[in-house]
Amino acid sequence: MKRRLLTGLALLAIISGSFITQASAVVQDEEFRSVDSMTVSEYETQIESKASNITYIEFQVEVPGESAPQTFGALGQNLTLDTAIEGAKISIEDILQAASTEDSVSKKRDSARYSLINKKLLAKDLKISSVEGKSKSKLWNTTKKMGRKEKIQTASPNSLVSDQAVTTAAAVACGTWRPNFHANIAANSTYQGQRYDQLKFAFTQGQLDQFACTGSTGFEPDLVTDNYDGLHYFGDSIIYYTSTLPYSYLDTNFGDGVDERVYTVGTYNVSALEPWLEYANYIRVGNGNTNTDRAKVVWQRNSTLFLGCFAVFGPAWCSNPDDSRKEYVWDFPLPGSFQVQ
Repeated sequence: MKRRLLTGLALLAIISGSFITQASAVVQDEEFRSVDSMTVSEYETQIESKASNITYIEFQVEVPGESAPQTFGALGQNLTLDTAIEGAKISIEDILQAASTEDSVSKKRDSARYSLINKKLLAKDLKISSVEGKSKSKLWNTTKKMGRKEKIQTASPNSLVSDQAVTTAAAVACGTWRPNFHANIAANSTYQGQRYDQLKFAFTQGQLDQFACTGSTGFEPDLVTDNYDGLHYFGDSIIYYTSTLPYSYLDTNFGDGVDERVYTVGTYNVSALEPWLEYANYIRVGNGNTNTDRAKVVWQRNSTLFLGCFAVFGPAWCSNPDDSRKEYVWDFPLPGSFQVQ
């Protein structure tokens, strides 16, 4: 739930210095990001084998019978596709662990679904949707990138606090656009020294109609944790994430303050959302400095910053908040399960 501090003119100035690279001229550890999806073979031969340090890998797995693939992401240093896939498998173990707290129908459904996804991960039957890192040589199908900001800043900026709603005229003219909350589940990961959170929600057809009425094009369900006392259950940075949202992306926290920590996976294309379908966002982070905490959810709708921004910076940097709605303020226990039946 960032507050974009970069103006359109500033971004355009940076864009003027950005370019798509296809050659192999030598540079000194230039930061890059991919500009299009690629096959596993293309990634391994054109990116992974040539990069000096890969810091972000995002890939998608098609699920039979579903209109949108599931997205998995990994952040770190010197990442490989194999380490990202292993991280995805641990994420699935956590998701199945979370499902054990739900009803038998959900458990059976998730067990069958993720068994299929695990088989695809084993076969590397997936598509690389985004890569970031550093390289001493210019890489195929990449552009220079603006560095990804740290998860938590050291001081709150002089901007809107995360609880404050940003409201447009369209929000008044249209009805209820936010989704229905289903569940939030937080616990220790099956991987020692890490913790996870899973947020579940769904839209009705009426809510999607009202969302379309607002004119907003993106949606971010923000998991916000209480850090007013300096104690936080989750560590600073997301290490792995996965989402069933179509056109999903990991948000940046540039501009967010320190009193409320925000963890977000959003979508930049709400027109692809389906009614009555439960969506789920999972994040995994290191342990924080306390064993108990509390959280809330803030639903935020966004609009694209300006034409051409996505191609250079990606969706996390190119959406401005239009409106936000907070719910269940500090009702989510960390760890624990909070569900609406």
